[in-house]
Formats: sequence, structure tokens, C-alpha cells
Amino acid sequence: MNSRFAEVARFRQKSRAHPKYKDFNGNLSGNCRLEQVAGRTVMRFPDGVGILVDDLPLAQYCALANAGRPEHLERYLRAQPGYLGEPDPIDQIALVAMATEPRPFGEFRDQRAPFVKQPPSSGISSWPKAEDEDSLQKVFEELLAKYEAAICTSKELETLPIKPRKFLVGQWMREGDTGFVYGERGSGKTWFIDAIATHLSTGTELFDWTIPEAVDVLLIDGEMPGDETRLRLMGMSPKNERLYVLHHELLFDRTGLAMNLTDPQLQRVITELCIRKNIKLLILDNLSCLFSALKENDADEWEKALNWLLDLRRRRIAVLIVHHAGKSGQMRGTTRREDSAFWVIRIEEVKGRSTEEKGARFQITFTKQRNSDSPEWNREVTFQTEANGEISIGSEGFSFDGKVLQLIQDGLSTATEIAEELGVAKSTVSKAAKRLLDAKLIEKRGRNYEPRGVMRK
Repeated sequence: MNSRFAEVARFRQKSRAHPKYKDFNGNLSGNCRLEQVAGRTVMRFPDGVGILVDDLPLAQYCALANAGRPEHLERYLRAQPGYLGEPDPIDQIALVAMATEPRPFGEFRDQRAPFVKQPPSSGISSWPKAEDEDSLQKVFEELLAKYEAAICTSKELETLPIKPRKFLVGQWMREGDTGFVYGERGSGKTWFIDAIATHLSTGTELFDWTIPEAVDVLLIDGEMPGDETRLRLMGMSPKNERLYVLHHELLFDRTGLAMNLTDPQLQRVITELCIRKNIKLLILDNLSCLFSALKENDADEWEKALNWLLDLRRRRIAVLIVHHAGKSGQMRGTTRREDSAFWVIRIEEVKGRSTEEKGARFQITFTKQRNSDSPEWNREVTFQTEANGEISIGSEGFSFDGKVLQLIQDGLSTATEIAEELGVAKSTVSKAAKRLLDAKLIEKRGRNYEPRGVMRK
């Protein structure tokens, strides 16, 4: 065993129980192994991919060994000095150049090693030869030319023919958006997204939200029973030919497959389906069921979905993701998901419903909205299933919070004054004021309400 093998062996023996050196799946990386090939040190992954690890510092080797999977290894390599490759995570093909310090292109000859797409049983039969450097230089120059062609000055940007993103729903959803709808179990999330899907695909106004035109929608359901999904969609919009449904039960019955949207290959499949059917809104119901390999509390895990969502954004396909609320009432898991979101909507069940009511009643609250300067007011909506199966949708008091805010901005400062002006109970005003406080639209000083940003004299 050479010094490299002995050093790595000592490291593994010492760090078995150390959580810092666990791989991205939470298990120790025992599947990678070191090999000697033509006198060189090679790290081999279970799928047959090998990488030359001669001359790498031990710290970098340990990071590679603990990456454990090609897609994680790719992410690690991208961050290293001297990396020149542009890997395709689907085909696992890459050109890699690594060193402890950045060096000119021509000095990477000994550190350079290819990822090779090959059967798991085969070995690395050949190492880069002198002529391979020309190929690497060509790839580098082509990539450089593409990036250089994409750069423009701010002045040029002002006159570029960039097509504005169209509004899809009201003033809050546009083409290419990524957004979330979340709430506790049974709060009404699926009722809400079914209404979005049916009204957008038929061009029908929903609540007071204008739908400029009917567009094609793809609803991917990973949880609901198939018969319930069918009844709800039929009740809201029968014989709808612009709403496409990919249902987990139907997929399993027809193909024996199950969906896991953390799989890059499946992401490509869904993207291609959206392109072929000219989909403008993709609804994913829900995050827990459709992204089953995703660790919700790990911010880095969101990378498995984020790049795909950004690719859909560049194609101007909006994505609505349904998720669950945690015990705190906030969206469960890492908050990093919300960084790139244009809007986040909380669904809260209205308590005290009659046991005879068939349907749902809940409140809609926007906790984030980036597409308009005007806030979206809270709405209380009702879904009622009639005897003939049709579903009627109502909205009550959706502008009440706006009236309260307007009166506060006009100078009324107490719940009593506002209640008298509107002719409602003081408790009703207090609830609306709390929602405005939560939305950070007003402030409270003692018993008085003030528009946010007003300074004391």
C-alpha cells in the first residue's frame, strides 16, 4: 500500500463516526474504492465512473470520497480552482482539471482525468494523451465564445427586444414564475390549486383575479386518490381539453412507474412534455410526495430541484408547488426554497364550519408577492359541492382588509373608530388589523394603528 492509500485508510478509520464526513445521503461513503491502474491512483464509483486522484491534497480527496455520487461530485468539482469541464449530469460525461492552485491551461496535463461513460465492469483503459489537450482547448474556446457572445453593455440591454412576461392570473402570477402554496393537512390546498388549474385553462375569472387568456396547464398529482381528483376537476370544469393531468395512480396502473422529481432524467421528461403541449403553468402537488428523495431541512438539497425550476423559468413555464405547513404554521423545511419564489401563498382552514357543508372554506394569505407593487388582500373563499356534482366557488369579504388599511391611512387609528365607520363588530376589525400587521402593512403603537413607516413626532 503506497503512502496515499495508507493516509486515506487512516483517515477513514478515524472519521467513521464523524458526521462532518458523511455523504449527501447521510450514509458513510463505503461504496467508493481506490484502485491502482498503470501505477496511478484512481477512485472508482459504483457505476463504473473513475477519476484520477493522484496529486490531490488529502482534504480534496476526502471531499471527493464523501460526495459518493456523480451528481454531487460534479457540484464539488465545479467549485475547485482550475476546473475546466462542463459535465452533462444525465450522461455523466465531463472534462475535469484540478490543482491545488490555479495554473495556466497547458499545465493541467498530469491532473486532468476524464469521466468516462462505460459499463460498471469495465476499467479505465486509457489516460489522456498529448493530443487530448487540443480537444480540451477547443472545448474551452467554444465555451468562452458562447459566454462572450452573451455579454452586453447596460446600454445595449436597454434596446434589446426582450418580450415582457405576460400575466397569467390577476397581477400576481406571470409566465415563468416559481411559487408555493402551503398549509396544514386538510386546509384546502388542493381545492385552491384545482381552481387555479381549471380557471386558467378555460380563461375564466377566479374571485376578482382576471384571467387574460386561456392557456394549457399540466397538473401533476402525487398524492390524491384518482377518483377524488376526477370528481373535483369535473365539478369545476367538465370536458376541459386544455388541462392535462399526470396522476400517480394512473402512471402506476399503465406503466408500473412511480415519480421522483429529484431524478434529473425525469425532470428532462417533464420539461419535454411541457414543451410539446405548450404548457404555461405546471402544478406539482405536492413537494413531499413528488420529491421523495429530498431532505426538507437541508438547504443544499434544494439544488436537486432549483436548477430544473430555473430552466423552466427560462422557458417561461410557471411552476406552482404545493407544500405542507409545519407546527409553527410556516412552510415546512428550509427557507432557501423561498429565495427564488415570486409568490408564496398560505392556506388556512376557517374554523367552525358546519358538519353538513360539503366542500371547503379557507383563508388565502400572500406572505410574498413580487410581481406587483399593490398588495394582494386576504380572501376567505368557499367551495361547495352541489347535489349534481357541480362545485360553486364564492369569495367573502376579500376587500375588507383593504378597506381597513385605507381608513388607517386616512387617519383612523383605533378598532372602535374603524368598526363604527364600516358598521361591523370591533372584533372583525381587530382580526383584519392583525392580518395587516402580519403582512407588515401597518404598525401598532399601544392601542392605535398607523400606516407602516410613519415616524413619531
